[in-house]
Amino acid sequence: MDKERRYFVLRRLHSLSGICPVGAFVLEHFYTNSYSVKGAEMFNEKVAALNDLPYLYLLEIGLIGIPILFHAVLGVVITFEGSAKLRAYPTARNWFYVLQRVTGMFLVVFIAVHVTLTRFSGTPPDRLFEHMASYLSNPLMFAFYALGVLSVSFHFGNGVWGFLVTWGVLTSPRSQRIMTWASMSIVATLSFVGINSLLGFLDLSLGFLQR
Repeated sequence: MDKERRYFVLRRLHSLSGICPVGAFVLEHFYTNSYSVKGAEMFNEKVAALNDLPYLYLLEIGLIGIPILFHAVLGVVITFEGSAKLRAYPTARNWFYVLQRVTGMFLVVFIAVHVTLTRFSGTPPDRLFEHMASYLSNPLMFAFYALGVLSVSFHFGNGVWGFLVTWGVLTSPRSQRIMTWASMSIVATLSFVGINSLLGFLDLSLGFLQR
């Protein structure tokens, strides 16, 4: 396989990995974290159930760790090879192109910090709510996590648009415009759910949406 063909395949795999399994894991993670609005007991129960899954380490490494590492490393390479030319073409889609890469670079740092503070912290699953609440009570840490939520929400939502274009599903300008609005709806929804989950750890979530 020549270099150009190999790069073409890697770009397709990068796009695919962002949807499955990485994107699927993001949606599951947001869903599980949303139980923070139900309180410590309910959240810790959901986390404990996940930690009781059979073959947990194989799932974490094979379906989460390796795909995220592949997506992140190749994403960094793509970022440094790309050129947005914002001054020449200050369009919305060009801004999205830049934000996709900026959020991706930030998420490399955010994910490393988040995994260190949670999975590798040694905190028992039945104490994770209290553990999260303890450091999210720091305004700087909360702001860091809020920025992480907004970044992953945009990166995934806009990534859905990129995936559909890359794989030839969206071929007409009209379909791409419609999907732009749809993808931004995904961004808005995930952003709200994610921020509300963070507030749940501080008992500040929007209570009327808990049921």
